[in-house]
Amino acid sequence: METRSDISTPGAYLDTPGETEWLIAAESGNYALGTASGTASRRYHGWLVVALPPPLGRVMVWPRVEEILRVDDVDTALGRAWWAPDVLAPADAGQLVSFARDPEPTWIIEAAGRTVRRRFRMSADGRQAFLLWDLVEGPHAELLVRPLLTWRSHHYQTRAPKIDPRVEIGFSGRVADATQHVYRDALSPVERARGYDHVEDLCAPMQLAFDLVADSESSAWLGVGVGESPATPPDRPESAPDPRDAYVIRHPSDDSPGIIAGYPWFTEWGRDTMIALPGLLLPHRAGVAAEVLRAWAARADRGLLPNQLRDLGDGPLATNTADAPLRFVRAVGELRAVAPERIDDIIRRGVDGILDGYAAGTDHGIHVDDDGLVAAGDDVHALTWMDAIAPGGPVTPRRGKPIDIAALWVEALAVGRALAEDLGGKERGSWCEQQAARARDGLLMRFVDPVTGDLLDVVDAHDPAEESPLRPNLLLALALDPSPFPRDVREHNLARVEARLLTPYGLRTLDPGHPDYVGRYGGDQATRDRAYHQGTVWPWLIGPYADAVRAVRGDDAVSALRTVFAPVLRELAERGAIHEVYDGDAPHRPGGCPAQAWSVAEVVRTIAPELAR
Repeated sequence: METRSDISTPGAYLDTPGETEWLIAAESGNYALGTASGTASRRYHGWLVVALPPPLGRVMVWPRVEEILRVDDVDTALGRAWWAPDVLAPADAGQLVSFARDPEPTWIIEAAGRTVRRRFRMSADGRQAFLLWDLVEGPHAELLVRPLLTWRSHHYQTRAPKIDPRVEIGFSGRVADATQHVYRDALSPVERARGYDHVEDLCAPMQLAFDLVADSESSAWLGVGVGESPATPPDRPESAPDPRDAYVIRHPSDDSPGIIAGYPWFTEWGRDTMIALPGLLLPHRAGVAAEVLRAWAARADRGLLPNQLRDLGDGPLATNTADAPLRFVRAVGELRAVAPERIDDIIRRGVDGILDGYAAGTDHGIHVDDDGLVAAGDDVHALTWMDAIAPGGPVTPRRGKPIDIAALWVEALAVGRALAEDLGGKERGSWCEQQAARARDGLLMRFVDPVTGDLLDVVDAHDPAEESPLRPNLLLALALDPSPFPRDVREHNLARVEARLLTPYGLRTLDPGHPDYVGRYGGDQATRDRAYHQGTVWPWLIGPYADAVRAVRGDDAVSALRTVFAPVLRELAERGAIHEVYDGDAPHRPGGCPAQAWSVAEVVRTIAPELAR
């Protein structure tokens, strides 16, 4: 596969490594994340991160390994590592010949006149991580390996490393040095660029020795809570893992399923779960989809859902999201379309509670107004998916009546009507249809500029400047069927989006001609948050865009989008993942999470149906 491999240039570390990243994740939530070169540059890079119950959350266990090839008492490192203040060493390390992600991460390295292959595997339960080495070409050599370990939250680095007693180490070789060492000043240059702690110390409990000879494999593994698990590596996978499966987890406490919003740092988010669920789980895992929806229905409170489930368990769950509950109802509709028998009373009550909560009014100023549209907003939160909060407050508060919330409300009412009529509830179904008709009228009467035909982003906005900017949120309204808008309005606004927001990696979040547009995503968190929804490109918006294209122009036009978004499809094929965001400005450098659930899910759902078998 083709990989990006710029790891030595300082400019490569703006928000994401200058090389390709790979991810292996287990259903337990345990994961490994690394780079094509094998050089760690994030605090999240490591061979084993384990997901433990709160308050521990996800714990980094095995971040690095030192590998030395010894020939005639001359040592050559197989790879390089970053050390503070700014050293990539050793300079005379072996040469990486190739890296392949599929069917397992594999590196071919030339060093000391030998060609060595390194491979990585993870056990099915994610409790064990295995490194395997074999000699591809050249005479016998000795391989010396030091696992460099820690025990910390994967979010924070430490200068006081330790090895937890639950950690187990196994190997096929011998112990060359049983003395424990501390490796100081390990540097994570990406975290430095992102404004976070970026230097840590690591424990090296021992040095292992292996005799590398032809037709023989050496291995070392590390595990947490392994128990009776075998000490031998699992079989080599026959094919690459399904890219959708990495985000679907099972909680160890009760075996309930969930969807991780993105690796490495996101947990479960209500909005992300509902957007990603159809593309990740339908139609092939409808039973799991129903379990996820039941779990979230049980968390509903006054028609609202939690915005985020925290892996560290710190504080009560907040319901500061106006779209997640409506997206829950939309996901229920998607489940009903492929597996209506999976809809049970828990899910139905969840839908009814959301519709009733919005109609009656609930927290954060969320209520249905006299014009049939949903109003939402308070002085503290940004309640739509454009939810970034900078030191000065919400960057895109969108307080008022956002067009995407109006469209989601119409869709939710259609699902409510269908569920009611499934059980013969004519009165409930009629109420849903009446509410939907009012909302459709409101969309037509309130959101269309009578002079230009442009669709507004927010009406009755607390800040009038938020009403008219061109943003991709109008795509949800363009996709409504039946549409509240005449055809010329739909064509005009779809053309506006394509002229100003469309890129090969997704859609910009703001017209580049707007004075608030930010074309580059990077820097510390405050700088990134100010760019997050002010021009930054999001691949998940390919889904709403494809839905709008289908509604306005038909299925054939959607098929043509594979050419438009060829770079994203290529990234999915090569990496098995899609980034969270890209720069608004060309060449659209990737940023954010290197593996985002809704990016994968929406691309699969709309333009890569061959994966949705």
